[in-house]
Amino acid sequence: MKTLPKLSAQVTESLDLIAVEKASEVELKKIEFSEPSSNSQRHTKDVTFRECLFSHANIAGRNFYGCKFENCIFNGAKISHCEFHQCDFNNCVLYKTSIFDTYLDPKSFYFSASWHHHWANVNAWWFQSLHRNSMDIHQKDFAMQADRRFRFYRRYEELLGKKKRPLKFLLGLAYDLMLGYGYGITNCLVVTIGFISLFAYLMTGYTSLPNGAGALEHIYYSIVSFTTVGYGEVTTEQQYPIALMTTSVFLFLSVVWTAIVSAVVVKRLVN
Repeated sequence: MKTLPKLSAQVTESLDLIAVEKASEVELKKIEFSEPSSNSQRHTKDVTFRECLFSHANIAGRNFYGCKFENCIFNGAKISHCEFHQCDFNNCVLYKTSIFDTYLDPKSFYFSASWHHHWANVNAWWFQSLHRNSMDIHQKDFAMQADRRFRFYRRYEELLGKKKRPLKFLLGLAYDLMLGYGYGITNCLVVTIGFISLFAYLMTGYTSLPNGAGALEHIYYSIVSFTTVGYGEVTTEQQYPIALMTTSVFLFLSVVWTAIVSAVVVKRLVN
């Protein structure tokens, strides 16, 4: 793995979070966390932390509102019983950062393309931790987003990691696009319509109504075949072996695809 990003300059000054003023900017400081003496000191609002050091800090019982963390280092930090509302994390290093019982939207994190290529394993670990945290606090939407990001970076691990597996990467990419990481009901609907349309196109000229059959009849035949209903009033006639082979493949695909879609729907309902 390539060396993790570092700060542009050495950090020589420390700053207690309690002393940070609202709507201020803090740059190249080591942030310390002393025990607040009042509840108001637990809240930090509209502060931009730029290239600040949070490594190995114990961040507990703090609430952040509208804060931005840009190129900050959180290596080995422990985040617990905190809340992050409308905060942004841009290219922050979260190696071995632990988190629990914390309100934090996984969509708050943004990473440049270099993270996909060099540190996908670090982000995969982090989003897996976020998924676990989101499940513990019963934030199902957060858990779904964290799982999506985890699978995204795991896919890049297969392509660019130490053990390169391009075939597994391609299968993972197909899974992402067709099933939306296992959560995409809309993805499943679009792919299903695509399957039916493709089969209707392939079956053009092979139905028992060659003179009167149009696009609607072919689509209708595809739907009843895909759903395995098989009413029988429209059947294949011409070039029987080709039609039989195409229909058989389509029926097998429809059974497999129906099972996959059912699993996706159940997963979304359970979540």
